[in-house]
Order: sequence, then C-alpha cells, then structure tokens
Amino acid sequence: MPQHVPPSVFSVVVSIAIGLLASSLWHALYWKVPLVACAVLLTGGTFLLLRQPSTRTAVLVLVLPLLLILSSLTFTPMLHRILTALTVQATPRHADAIVILGGGVNCTTGVLTAASQERLEQGIRLWQAGYASTLVLSQQADALYGADCPKVSDVSLQLLQQRFPAQLPPVEILHNVMNTHDEAVETARLITHHRWQQVLLVTSSWHSRRAALMFAKVGVPFTSVPAPAAVAASGFIPTPLEQYTLLRELAAYVKAWVQGEL
Repeated sequence: MPQHVPPSVFSVVVSIAIGLLASSLWHALYWKVPLVACAVLLTGGTFLLLRQPSTRTAVLVLVLPLLLILSSLTFTPMLHRILTALTVQATPRHADAIVILGGGVNCTTGVLTAASQERLEQGIRLWQAGYASTLVLSQQADALYGADCPKVSDVSLQLLQQRFPAQLPPVEILHNVMNTHDEAVETARLITHHRWQQVLLVTSSWHSRRAALMFAKVGVPFTSVPAPAAVAASGFIPTPLEQYTLLRELAAYVKAWVQGEL
C-alpha cells in the first residue's frame, strides 16, 4: 500500500471496489438478489475483514484478483468467446441411440424448461433425419425437485406421443439421475446392456463440453450434437441471461472437479 494513502481511506476504497464487484457477480448469478442491499452488506463485510491483519492479505491477494478476473469475463465481450469455447459440436453420424440430457421442468405447470425443450427438439430432429431409432430420456431423482414434481422424462414422452401418435420411437429412460455425471453413468449402463456401439449426445451448447468430458470419463462412445445455441452474442455488454449462463456453468465445472467427476 502506498505510504501517502491513509490506511482507513485505502480500506474504504478497496471495500467499495470488492463490494461492487462481488454484488454485481452475485446479482448476475441470482437475479432476484437486491443489488443495492447486497453491495452494502458485502462492502461492509469487506471493510471489517480489511481491518484484521490476519485476513487482510487473503482478501487483497486472493479475493480481489479473483473478482477482477470473473468480472472481466462476465461483463465484457470475453463472455461470448468463453461460451463458444464451452461448446463441443460434431457432425451427426449414425448411432444406436440419441441421448437427450435433462434440462429441468416447471414443477407447478408441468412444462419443460427452455433448455429441456430445446434439447428434446434437437433429439427429435436427429431421429427424424434417421441418425438413430431410439431416444434416451432423463428421469430426475425425487431428491432433486421433490417427489410431486413431474418427471422430465414423463413430460417429454407425453409430448412425443402427442406429436407422433402413430410412429412413436423406442424410448429408454435414465432413471433417478441427479446431475450430468449420473446421466453419464446410466448411459454407460444402457450401452453395456444393449451392446450399443455409438450414441449421439444432445444437450445445450454451453453444457456440451462438460457433458462430453463426463461421458468420456465413464467410457461412453458418443458424438456431441448439442441443440443450437439459445444464448447468442448480443453486443458489447453481455445480457443478464448470458452472464447467468456463464457463471452457473463455471460453478458447475468447479463442483464437478472437486467431486472427481471430470
């Protein structure tokens, strides 16, 4: 710290900077968080930490640089490049099945989330094009959304029955999955059971690289053909949806790495 800057002024300035950066990132990840209240609390908490010699170094050496890096990735055009880098897109090829990863369901209305709908539509397009005859759907575990929440697989199957009443494709289910790792393990089980040689892996574009890493780790032979990107580059400043997508996916990478799933 420069000698001519009083410690109290330095602490206030750094506290405000960290409070604004952290609250902006938190708000981007959880849109319903009150931004002003969050900034005030984080600024005050940081100021108290900076007053303690035991925590001051950690805040300045670890926290501040990390927030600066995340902010530069989240609030600049760099975000668009990262989302593109998170996509694994290959040319479709003939396979034994099309694995459509779950993306969620509205438990109140019983309607698929946008991500689930996009993935299902991509799977249908591949099936109609003749790349595989069997569709594989995810059934979330009760622990994920509750036992009363409609299953993603059930809702997807209902939609298939409505659209193709006379030509419903064979369907397999990935039972009681909690996350992408579970889906990969269940897919590996199906491949062993049916002696499949190749599957097409369908998920969201921004999720495709993490899914590919997990499926490769458990030995699933796949070709990644994600749904077209719903989150597109929209300008110099990323949209809240783009920011949310990136932060959630980066957090998922960290969690998967800690749990040994990558």
